[in-house]
Amino acid sequence: MATIGDTEEAPATGLHCPRCRTTNPSPRKFCVKCGASLWETCLRCGEICTTGESYCGSCGVPLDEAAAERLEAIDAEFREATAHQTAGRYQQAQTILTHIAENEHPRLLERADRARRLAQQWTVERQRAEIGAENTLLEARRLFGEADYDAAARQLETVPDCLRNEAVAALFSEIALRRSQVSSLEQEMQTTLRERRLLDLPQQIASLLAVQPHHVRAQRLAQQLRNHLLTDAKRHLARCDYHVALQRMEAVVPLGETSGWESLRRRTGELSCLAWDLAHAPVIDPALCAAADRMRRLAPNDRKAEKLLEQLRRRAAADRDPRRIEPIRWARPPQSTPLGFPIDWCVGWRRIAAAESLERGMDRTVLRQNPGRFQIACGLALAALDRAALRINLLAAESHGLAERVAGLVRPKKRRGAWGIDLGTAALKAVRMTWPDEAQQPSLDTVAVFEYAKPLGQAVNDLEETRLISDAIDAFLHSRSVQGDVVCVGLPGRMAMCRWMDVPPVSPQKVRSLIEFETRLEVNLLLDQLLWDWGTLDATASRRGDPKLSAKNGCRALWVAVKRQAAERYQTMFRRLKLRVDLLQPDFIALHNFLAHEHQIADPTTAPAIQAVAALDVGCNATNIVVSSPRSFWFHSCGVAGHSFTRALVKEFGLSVAQAELTKRSPETADCLSQWQAAILPGLEDFAEEVRKSLNAYIAAEPDHPVRQIVGLGGGFSLHGLFRYLRCGR
Repeated sequence: MATIGDTEEAPATGLHCPRCRTTNPSPRKFCVKCGASLWETCLRCGEICTTGESYCGSCGVPLDEAAAERLEAIDAEFREATAHQTAGRYQQAQTILTHIAENEHPRLLERADRARRLAQQWTVERQRAEIGAENTLLEARRLFGEADYDAAARQLETVPDCLRNEAVAALFSEIALRRSQVSSLEQEMQTTLRERRLLDLPQQIASLLAVQPHHVRAQRLAQQLRNHLLTDAKRHLARCDYHVALQRMEAVVPLGETSGWESLRRRTGELSCLAWDLAHAPVIDPALCAAADRMRRLAPNDRKAEKLLEQLRRRAAADRDPRRIEPIRWARPPQSTPLGFPIDWCVGWRRIAAAESLERGMDRTVLRQNPGRFQIACGLALAALDRAALRINLLAAESHGLAERVAGLVRPKKRRGAWGIDLGTAALKAVRMTWPDEAQQPSLDTVAVFEYAKPLGQAVNDLEETRLISDAIDAFLHSRSVQGDVVCVGLPGRMAMCRWMDVPPVSPQKVRSLIEFETRLEVNLLLDQLLWDWGTLDATASRRGDPKLSAKNGCRALWVAVKRQAAERYQTMFRRLKLRVDLLQPDFIALHNFLAHEHQIADPTTAPAIQAVAALDVGCNATNIVVSSPRSFWFHSCGVAGHSFTRALVKEFGLSVAQAELTKRSPETADCLSQWQAAILPGLEDFAEEVRKSLNAYIAAEPDHPVRQIVGLGGGFSLHGLFRYLRCGR
């Protein structure tokens, strides 16, 4: 294709300027007089032609006609760009104008200049439109923040479609969601009004006002309903119907407070809490007596409360009987419990007799002041008397030193009794028990409790923990004599490991070797690093060499072990304190032995269905859940225990740990019992949920041995409200 620079073929006579008609010498490109171009390109084929020629010398097309066609096409592009600009599609319009402005043909220069001018003009317009759209979005967001969703939507609708970016689309979606919520809540509120479910209405109104605070009808209904509920609450309060009055008060909460409402609500909540406690408390304790006195002061005109207080005083008078150990029962147990099983507080004994010296001595007071804290110690004493259902002794014969062996030789052959020493996380509990040959049941001679300076869970290291235990044992040995008696000490369950295994029919002499062989394969520890023992729950076989063990079906054995290093730390402490220990057992094994004795679960003939008893041993830092039956034993430990409630009181009331511990044990010292119960309520819920999960796990593992009863024990079970919550769910 030729270019304007190709002037070799230019006419020799010169070129005439089409504008001023001046003759220019060849090969000039522009007029020497006016500067006009002397050459032009054919708009059809691109050939260089002299300005003023009528036809293209290459393709023969009329140059004016070709230029007219091209100008008409450019004008059509202008019209298309204008349409895009009118619709706000500035990007498409700018693309077209850029294409027109690229033309350099002399006949098209005017259109190119016009395109550039329009591009600049429309760029300014686009910037103004974008600023306007941004301002519109800000205004719509302000209206949305004021919950005027209709106005916000109308504002956004003025933004051209081409300028609706992701932020505009997101706000449109939020507005649509809020509109939908408002519509749905309005319908729910209308249905509730029609069905006259007034107690459900406050929450719906509050939800609607939370979405749209200036909803006129919701505001009007809220005011009317608040006045109605407060009036109704005061009427029920005057009738001493505290629970219903509190329901009305609680229903007002979503609608906002009014003058004097909080004090009235606090008083109503306290009266409702006291009334519920008086009506459903399982046993009489100091906290219940204090609750009755407090209710009498707050509601002097409540005849029902006055009658309950008189009954409580008469029943509490029976507590002066020095022979009584168990707390006085108060409310009847419900037909069903939230856990699905009947539950009781394991305080006294069924098949253990109290010695005459125990009934008249100071130990009786110790029993009354520490309900449910001696069951593990009793299980340990039964093992020391060789009357335990599951015989486990982690002190292997070879672990005894020369001093212990010599002491065993000089010990009287006829043992006077047995001691069970429970090294708990908060205190040392000890019992002495005897079982005369002619008696049908053991006799409890002595009980003792020695509290640690602080719970073991708060010890900074093992040395401090050992010192706390040593101080308690030293105090015990200075007040009690264990000489000539068999001593069984319980270790915390967290130190022990256990495993079930099915033993095939073999001779009794081979059982231990077989268990040792299986354990070496399954346990990722060297047995030399452990103290271990085993026992069987099969009632037809005994680990003492009963030939029935190898008769037909074998047995199910429980392997229990503790790390030798941890056990030796205790043994070293015992030797230093000159306490000879004959047996060492985990506390959950001792608890099983106690349940087996007390609830007669060791003999399957007494329970054809082979039912189980679940025990909740609530300690300071952990709760042991033991489920025992003649053919099964299941154990689980959870961290929701007594100290969990102490931490809740510390957090709620800003107390020190010592102050919270005192308030936990004596809730009658709290300024408001309802606030005290509200503080421990989450802990009660967590505890019940842990027990529920544990029982479900046991049922899945042992479906053939259903639970027939739950018993609570341990120092933590005496927490006021825990027994009631497990029985009533509140």
